Amino acid sequence: MKYKNFGETGLRVSELSLGTMTFGESWGFGVGEGESKKIFSSYIDLGGNFIDTANVYTDGESEKMLGRFLSEVERDRLVVSTKYSLLTDSENINALGNGRKCLTNSINRSLKQLGIEYIDIYWVHAWYGDTNIQELLISMDALVRSGKVLYWGFSDTPSWVVSEARALSKILGLSAPSAFQFEYSLVERTVETEIIPFCATHNVPMTTWAPLSGGLLTGKHHLGTEPDTKRAARAKLRSTEKNNSIVNKLLELASGLGCSPEALALRWVLSRNDQIFPIIGARSSAQLLDNIASLDQQVTQNALNELTTISEPYGMFPASFLSAERTRQVMFGKYSI
Repeated sequence: MKYKNFGETGLRVSELSLGTMTFGESWGFGVGEGESKKIFSSYIDLGGNFIDTANVYTDGESEKMLGRFLSEVERDRLVVSTKYSLLTDSENINALGNGRKCLTNSINRSLKQLGIEYIDIYWVHAWYGDTNIQELLISMDALVRSGKVLYWGFSDTPSWVVSEARALSKILGLSAPSAFQFEYSLVERTVETEIIPFCATHNVPMTTWAPLSGGLLTGKHHLGTEPDTKRAARAKLRSTEKNNSIVNKLLELASGLGCSPEALALRWVLSRNDQIFPIIGARSSAQLLDNIASLDQQVTQNALNELTTISEPYGMFPASFLSAERTRQVMFGKYSI
């Protein structure tokens, strides 16, 4: 597996990150410890070094399992990331949100469950809008200065929040958010309007989840196979007319190239920006190996271009307005710029 610089952090990570939401069975679509260990070991053996988890995944079992696996390898070789903010205790009103109390309790619990002394990348899992951005910056900076966290970033957050946080951190001399995580695939491209251009402009690395849209882009359910997990059943809900046309084209192109639709869908995501790092999850080591093998399968630029065209997202203002032919005529007239 190839390694790339992770933005301006100085970290070097594998081009595919291992997602561990499937480590544990309490959410109805994961696997037990034995298979999870095989998945983890297979990823490490193939040179992977970038692990993604969260304190809420499978009710905390993902972090605990990962902690046991980490104890058997050289931890410093790996870049371990986890997240906080989502509700972890239904009886505790402060076990959610972006505030300092939730942050403090979460980081200490995650370090204990993972059995490590520091977290390489700590994510705000989702933006609640309940915390002053400056307070969040001060809290995260304290974690960095304490050595518990090396870098931090935002997941599932409006780009204006990340922009404000980065600007304020520079003004105040605090540790800035270094990365952005969000959903991105052939059937979820709305992030191309604001988030990806923002990251590209400021050299912010992007880790992207659901590159296969929960299995939709494997084509299996499209071909009539019934979903066998709760997660796959939710993916089937995305079988809209537009998405079906995307899957049809994906299957057609993959067949012509002699590769799997999963491989082609992953390669498309990787082709969009050099600082995009897809997070791949798996329910078996064989499935993981198939996904990683996609890196070696031959695809053509023409195939990637066709997928880009057919999956063009519906516009969002102001991008939809600014790119409209009538608007551009008023803006530029006869000039081609």
